[in-house]
Amino acid sequence: MNPKTIGSVIYIAIITLSSIYIPQPILPLLALEFGTTAQNTSAITSITLLPMAFAPLFYGYFLENHQPKLILSLSLFIAGFFQILLAWCENLEIFLLLRFIQSLFFPAILTTLLTILTRSQSGSLQFNVSIYIASTIAGGLFGRMGGGISHRAFFVANMLYPFGRKLNTRWIF
Repeated sequence: MNPKTIGSVIYIAIITLSSIYIPQPILPLLALEFGTTAQNTSAITSITLLPMAFAPLFYGYFLENHQPKLILSLSLFIAGFFQILLAWCENLEIFLLLRFIQSLFFPAILTTLLTILTRSQSGSLQFNVSIYIASTIAGGLFGRMGGGISHRAFFVANMLYPFGRKLNTRWIF
């Protein structure tokens, strides 16, 4: 596998998982933003993980019949677009709806990345999968740490917006 593909997979996995987990450390701040309780904003985590539990089953079938690059590009664009919308959302219910729709595309991104890595003819399968696993763990870590550290310096919109822009990056593969 060429270095550009490896770099793209690492980058996309980290940005995607960061986008998934950045709300967790800032739930109290989101509660203030939305004028509600931390318990109510904790639904953001549940609403994000719910589609991720079931959607990969559908995407696996979909990937058998369609080009992974097309699915990946479309999913990145849609997830990034919704991340930008979330950055400017002022209502918790609308935020939850947008986050749920966005979360339907996270599994498409992650499943497609793994498909690309496992279909690659170069390198060992174990090495390729280890790249994917390390990238997803790093993305979760960066999302949680980034949200926790940067919430003091930025508004919520300023934390979510850059991840939306990064998900919309078109220099993949």
